[in-house]
Amino acid sequence: MRAVDAEGRPLAVGEVGEAQVRGPSLFVGYAREGSPRRPALTSDGFLPTGDLVEVGEDGTVRLMGRQKQVIIRGGRNVDVNEVEAAVGRMPGVAQVCVVPVADEMLGERVAALVVPEGDVLSLEDVTGWLQESGFPKSKWPEYVFAVADLPQNRVGKLSRPDATQLANDLRTRIKPSSGQLG
Repeated sequence: MRAVDAEGRPLAVGEVGEAQVRGPSLFVGYAREGSPRRPALTSDGFLPTGDLVEVGEDGTVRLMGRQKQVIIRGGRNVDVNEVEAAVGRMPGVAQVCVVPVADEMLGERVAALVVPEGDVLSLEDVTGWLQESGFPKSKWPEYVFAVADLPQNRVGKLSRPDATQLANDLRTRIKPSSGQLG
């Protein structure tokens, strides 16, 4: 297994990239129209999985999400994983989940559900930190909601559908003139 960048180059330990796998247990293909079709492999025999991973110094692998999780804000794609990684590096953030919230004008806006390590972080705290770190403003969350825990499914994994529903419910409680929860 390896983590690679957008051009397929292997990444250094600790960097997040697409997981590619190779080995004797690799499946033989997909069943399509009654016959097997070999999976598309890289020139050196690796299978691109579409999963984003971080490989640690000790060889452990952290699954960071899927490659194609996007929020479409006003016709522009915002990569959920990129925003989560940026907010997740902020001091005081224990966990973060970035999801879309519905918007009449733009279609979707970016919301971050944040489990703080200590003090609750505001939208201004998060966007100020992102600005200082040089993260592009076009990808900043427009809503930040502090939560005690991120929604999980029955097996204990993050439930993005429930997180999206929670963020949309919290957004409806914001007073339009103040930007604060009512």
